[in-house]
Amino acid sequence: MKAPLKVAIDVTPILGNRTGVGNVVNSLVAGLATRPELDVTGVVVSYSGRSNLAEKLPEGVKPLHVKFPARIAHIMWLKMDRPAISGFDVVHGPNYVVPPCPKASEIVTIHDLTAWRYPRLLNHDNQQFGDLVARAIGRGAHIHAVSNFVGNEVHEYLDIEEDRIHVIPNGYDPSLIGDKSAGKKIVGNDYVLAVGTIEPRKDYPSLVRAMKEVWEIYPEIKLVVAGSDGWGVESFNSAVAECNATDKIIRLGYITEKAKVDLLAGAELLAYPSLYEGFGLPILEAMANETPVVATQVGAIPEVAGDAAVLVPAKSSNALAAAMLDVLEKPDVREHLKEAGLHRVKNYSWENSIDQMLNLYQKIA
Repeated sequence: MKAPLKVAIDVTPILGNRTGVGNVVNSLVAGLATRPELDVTGVVVSYSGRSNLAEKLPEGVKPLHVKFPARIAHIMWLKMDRPAISGFDVVHGPNYVVPPCPKASEIVTIHDLTAWRYPRLLNHDNQQFGDLVARAIGRGAHIHAVSNFVGNEVHEYLDIEEDRIHVIPNGYDPSLIGDKSAGKKIVGNDYVLAVGTIEPRKDYPSLVRAMKEVWEIYPEIKLVVAGSDGWGVESFNSAVAECNATDKIIRLGYITEKAKVDLLAGAELLAYPSLYEGFGLPILEAMANETPVVATQVGAIPEVAGDAAVLVPAKSSNALAAAMLDVLEKPDVREHLKEAGLHRVKNYSWENSIDQMLNLYQKIA
């Protein structure tokens, strides 16, 4: 029998309070670890705080803690291939950063091109992603894109050969179905839900302005924002203060995965007013919970949502408000979106994504 491929995957995103990328990486690693063709190791480059790394990894994943300050490692990787790991056939960086590994094939996941196209929307550390990816490409790394939209952008904007770009979409875990009554209980009212870190790219100020129009007709409905405060939160705070309706806005901060799916199940709709998106996993999560989606027509959102969401131009609070009111006021619109969403989400399976990733590892090893 052929020996399993030795694969190292940077699992930094699954530690701490997980964002959407953290959940994606966890699902990816957990699925890959079940495949007998692979011997999977989860790598973290960090000076301290990872003594319990093994406990946080999915079953079947070996831990490798490289005790070196992550920020300094990133700075060094911009110029040299140290610190490095060794002893692997394939090394995968599922969030823009892939640790150097002599003689191994490398693959780096690009979720979107924000670091290249809209660096002002990112904090300083994440602005380095572009240069770190360039270094990996210089070492011969392949690119994993999470959508056709991102794959096309990588080819056209970064001028990467098509045979080094591999599109494998994120999957959706069908077990993540929430309890509608539990979601309603958290809020205590009907509510519009927004999910994601409060940062400029999510454009929550436009959502707050749109809600002012919604509140003229539905004064009791709440706006619930479930996500940690990111950088640039001041613009959101200003929009909240200007709308003079702070009692109608509930900020939950970071929430557990269970609370998130409960909130999705109980919401009247998911509002997703992003300015730029390479995938948009909350859209699928809402659809699986039979919750209508109103989103912006940008990036990969049309590719992921298809005809199962109401899509509007970005930065248009008027269009966003009109779409939300359409969903709230018209039962036939809501029912169409629910049915279309349940059908749409079936196109995204982690099982299929894991199969494709396994094939990719074997191809490039």
